[in-house]
Amino acid sequence: MKYIKNILFLVLVLALGYGCETNEDDLVQPFKTGAVLPEITEVESSFFDILDVNEAYINFTVNVDMSMAESVTIEKSFRGTTTEVGTFNTVPVNINITAEEAVSDIDGVSVGDLELGDTFLFEVIVTAKSGVRSRSNVIVNAPVACKSDLGGTFTYSTV
Repeated sequence: MKYIKNILFLVLVLALGYGCETNEDDLVQPFKTGAVLPEITEVESSFFDILDVNEAYINFTVNVDMSMAESVTIEKSFRGTTTEVGTFNTVPVNINITAEEAVSDIDGVSVGDLELGDTFLFEVIVTAKSGVRSRSNVIVNAPVACKSDLGGTFTYSTV
């Protein structure tokens, strides 16, 4: 029994000794190179006004380092349907889409079918010259909403 305890103690000490060793090469995860990250700027209008749907539009600019990128693709998602807005080889890309254009390539949906709370999602996919395709972590989430004018001075009281 004494030998078993000594052997178990020795195994425990060896296990702790090896378990506490830190090799920085094991801690650092390899990462993929070649991805090009786009930026979305100059968002002028980011929602479709349901009260003026015929004049409603969204507008934003996409820019990317084209010395590393081959093309920029804009995708639109609405009610589970994803379509391509376009693929571009020069930047900056100014995206201006009316509500009519936003629904024109979605089967069974017209501007009159838009409801308050519907949302269009615009994503940017960049194809690098290395062939790596990367999705932007910045998106334009364009809801169907109504304008409001809530600016001003308000008073309140607590009970």
